[in-house]
This record gives sequence, C-alpha cells and structure tokens, in this order.
Amino acid sequence: MTSTVMQPQPASEPPPPAEIEKAVEEVFLRPEFAKDPLSDWLGQAIDWLWDQLSSLAGWAEANPTGRWVLIVVLSLILVALLAHIAWTIWRILPQRQDQRIGVAGTPWKTLEGKAASWKEALQLARRALQRGDLYQAVWISHRLLLGVMDERGLLQFARWKTNRDYLKECRQKGQGYRLLQDLSEAYDQIVYAHRPAAQGRLQGLLNQVDEFYRQS
Repeated sequence: MTSTVMQPQPASEPPPPAEIEKAVEEVFLRPEFAKDPLSDWLGQAIDWLWDQLSSLAGWAEANPTGRWVLIVVLSLILVALLAHIAWTIWRILPQRQDQRIGVAGTPWKTLEGKAASWKEALQLARRALQRGDLYQAVWISHRLLLGVMDERGLLQFARWKTNRDYLKECRQKGQGYRLLQDLSEAYDQIVYAHRPAAQGRLQGLLNQVDEFYRQS
C-alpha cells in the first residue's frame, strides 16, 4: 500500500497595509459607527470641565489660604442665588391667603383704607367723576361691586384675580353678573386700554352699584 504524504500549503500573504487601512475606514464609515455631533460636543465640554476642575483642585492644594477664600466666596454666591430664586418664586406665585380681604358686612374694605364707610366711598367716586378722574372713579366703583358680591357669596375677592377670573367665578348670572360685566368692560377700557369713557356711563354704573348694595 502506497501512503500519501500531505504537502504543506503555502502560507497566504497578508494584504497590503493600504488595503487594510481602506477596509477599516469603510467599516468606520458605517452608520452604526457615525459620531453624534451632540454627544461629541457634550464629551468635549465634560473633558474641558474636568480639566478645569483638576487645575482648580491642584491650585487649591497648593494654596490652602486661597482655597478657603474661594470656598467662602462660592458659598456666598450660592446663598445669594438661592435667595434670588426664592424671592422670584414669591413674586411670581400668587399669595392668595395674604391677598384675601375679609369684607363681610363692610364691602368698602376692598378699597384698602381709602374709605371708612359706604357713603364715603360713593362720595370719593363721585368727586373723582366731577374732576374727570375716570381711573379713580372706575377703580372705586369696581372694587365696591366686588366687595358687595364677596359679602353675598357670589365670588371671593383677592388682589391677584383678574376681571375674567371674577366673571368665571360668579355663582349667579343675575343682575350682579350683568353689572360686573358692564363695569369690567369700562374698567378694561380705562385702566388697561387707556381709552376714555363717557362720564355719564360711569355715573350710571356707580348708581347701579349703589342700588345693588342697598338691595336686601
């Protein structure tokens, strides 16, 4: 029997470097290997911040006195920032409990001390009309009506509320609601739009407010 001797296969030569480099470039050009610009930017920002913190840590270790000064300054800045945030929130959020005025039995309290009685409040409004101060006249008339409606449980007066809030809140769509609508229109026209209104119309609205107050 004749035995067959296996001849060793010649080793294949590796591809040239240029071909390997081209193949690698093609692999990294695939979508799954594409870099996200945002992630790349974020990574650079994190690296920069880390370098800055490392430099600062090295400086603080070499300068103990400066380190404590820096800590105090940063603490003061943090406290000031927190105080500013708290103050801003306090200004933005309506302080409903603090702005609520109890007007039971004394609806002129909505004038915030400008009058000590209903009669005095009416006199203030009428004198304002006589001298052409429509802003003061409509403001007093509007506040008096809100005070009466609050006293009767038709709405709740609060400084932060708008005319639209009161109209939505009004629980009865009777005479008080219609009067509030008319007076709110006059108020918006004079106070917000800065457009004049007929004094006769304001006088009529003030008389209706007085009549509404005297109704049982």
